[in-house]
Amino acid sequence: MKRHAEFACAGRRVAELEVQLVWTGHEKWESGWSHAEPYARIAENIAYEAQGEIDACALKHAQKASPPAVSPVSTPAIERIVVEKRTLATDTLFAFDRSGIEYLVQGGRQKLDALADELKSWKSLERIELTGHTDQLGPDAYNQTLSGARAEQIRQYLASRGIPLNLIESRGRGEMEPVVQCTAQRNRSALIECLQPNRRVELMIQGVPP
Repeated sequence: MKRHAEFACAGRRVAELEVQLVWTGHEKWESGWSHAEPYARIAENIAYEAQGEIDACALKHAQKASPPAVSPVSTPAIERIVVEKRTLATDTLFAFDRSGIEYLVQGGRQKLDALADELKSWKSLERIELTGHTDQLGPDAYNQTLSGARAEQIRQYLASRGIPLNLIESRGRGEMEPVVQCTAQRNRSALIECLQPNRRVELMIQGVPP
């Protein structure tokens, strides 16, 4: 893009792209591809937009140089693919230490129904990634299984509500990626409450929003 004659039209976008690529490399180096991939997807979107701006400038200048004999046919607007991150607190979906749909708490099914309806309103869906997380209570292997099971249950539920199953990926990360640390709590109930933000399912949604 920097070698293109119309590079100036997308200079700001390309600068954003370079920054995003640096973040992608940093996340890949620090935490692996699973953390770097969302940054890479955003970089792809920025590159797509930058190329679109360059192409638009090139077309505009070409039309000025050789005015068409007839009115040009209007081209459809390029729809922007975005990557959105959401977080579902599993305590508002599943009973504590449970993962099956039969263990959805009151209101949990309605939350998933609302999510499915929102996703169906998107103009297009390219990919949905579900990543389950737990707190550190319990054995590592158990937490890994629980986090994966919760993500998979949500995957199956969304599919039952009309979201194409082949677009949804699920996985579990167990207790490996906490968002809060709780060490001062002296009793179990207080500790469970403090650790609530760690019990979650994160969504990465790629597509064209409404």
